[in-house]
Amino acid sequence: MLKKGKRAIVVFSTSIILLSTLILTIILMNFLTKDNITVETIVGINPVKGTRSIMNYQEPITIILEDQEKKETLELQEETPASILAEYNGFGTVGKIEIPKTGVNIPILNQVTVEGMNNAPCLLYGTGSLNQNGNNLIVGHNFRNGTIFSNNKNLQLEDKIYITTLDGNRVEYTIYNKFVTTAEDVSYIKRDTNNKPEITLSCCTDDDEYRIIILARI
Repeated sequence: MLKKGKRAIVVFSTSIILLSTLILTIILMNFLTKDNITVETIVGINPVKGTRSIMNYQEPITIILEDQEKKETLELQEETPASILAEYNGFGTVGKIEIPKTGVNIPILNQVTVEGMNNAPCLLYGTGSLNQNGNNLIVGHNFRNGTIFSNNKNLQLEDKIYITTLDGNRVEYTIYNKFVTTAEDVSYIKRDTNNKPEITLSCCTDDDEYRIIILARI
């Protein structure tokens, strides 16, 4: 009877061990297959679409790197001078003028003609090249419609004007004087600039009787 009892205990113990092993195996298999995670996806071999593989977790990193490259590209473009058209509507240019206050961003034609004045402001006189020492007089029409120099009357002291030459040299000017004078007055053109670059903008008043003169320097 004792031998049979020992045999029963051994059989019972063996059964318990086998059952425990089976349960652990089932638990492990459920863990590995949960959320479609397979052995292959864990080690990065043959990742399946939709599984939580190492490759899938790398995608946000890739996006970050791509965004960084785009950011660096944009920063490089911002640092690179914008190309200036040497010709505008069939007319030669010397650069362009930007007036943020009035929304002006347009080429400057290299000579004054009736047809040219209808298209863009023109360089009438200069004691030197644009953005070089001396004064440059730029004239433009007041069409009273917001284009070219129509809103020069709204400019104030300390407002900014930007002149960019054909070689991409962009210079900021600050308005330091503004007045209205007659069409015959030219005293402001050949003025002393202390060997520094200055610009003068001229356009008609709304009634065409006088001239609005803007003086700006760096």
